[in-house]
Amino acid sequence: MQQFEFNPKIIIDDREDRRVVSLISKYPTIIENERLICADYVLSDRVAIERKTDSDFQSSLMDGRLFTQASEIGKKYQCAIIAIIGKNFDKKLIKAINGAIISLSVDFHLPIMFFDNDEKFALFLFEVAKREQFHHKRNVAVNSQRKPTDIQKEIQFIVESLPGIGPVTAQQLLAKFQTIENLMTANEEQLKEVAGIGPFGARKIRLAVSTKFELKLN
Repeated sequence: MQQFEFNPKIIIDDREDRRVVSLISKYPTIIENERLICADYVLSDRVAIERKTDSDFQSSLMDGRLFTQASEIGKKYQCAIIAIIGKNFDKKLIKAINGAIISLSVDFHLPIMFFDNDEKFALFLFEVAKREQFHHKRNVAVNSQRKPTDIQKEIQFIVESLPGIGPVTAQQLLAKFQTIENLMTANEEQLKEVAGIGPFGARKIRLAVSTKFELKLN
């Protein structure tokens, strides 16, 4: 197995198909098995995936489980995805299946992704986990809370727009200062108290929020 300096972690429901777990373990990942209330795979604090084979998708639609599961995962994760392995559906149910896919996408705002087999699905999990945790510096955590409201996401987005501030540092700043107003009026000494800011980061933030904007007209 190829080793990387950074191995992403994937939390997997302990009832999930062990064959799929073995396919994921071929990649340099840290696998944690846990009983998940919703979702089958957690790749970061915001990304979770519900995996269904084509037959399971079909049966969960018929017995009503599908939309209950969709509602739960959609409430708890900002980026929830439904992954379907295969497309071998009963032709008599195609209309209902297409309707369900539209409803999941439009009404529940859940992306639907199809995979030819579990090998391709396992690679997808690894790549997303690596992207979330390494490139975007996201934590990996089972989310038992409802996903943030739009205003909460907007608040964090505003803080992330400050120079050198990513998602984790933005959350740490908001945890300390509570509001954008408090953050914007904080001095360098107060800003330095937040982990990951330091003197240079504090200076850059103060410069960004205190420099007068000059409109340049052509």
